[in-house]
Amino acid sequence: ERTRAVVGDRVEAVRIDYPDAYPADEPQRRCPDVSRAATHLGFRPRISLDEGLRRFYGWALDEYVGLRAAG
Repeated sequence: ERTRAVVGDRVEAVRIDYPDAYPADEPQRRCPDVSRAATHLGFRPRISLDEGLRRFYGWALDEYVGLRAAG
């Protein structure tokens, strides 16, 4: 939903169930936390999540799909 809000309706959300082969202790949802990177490495994000999603989407169109180069 957040990605769709950032890059527009060009994104289709598809939920894929975990395969049966995944380990029983595989987390069902990941919530990344950069606080340890901030504490130990001094890392601080310099761009917002929304801007990062826009940049990634543009890069992915070129690298994975080739839509911009082809169209």
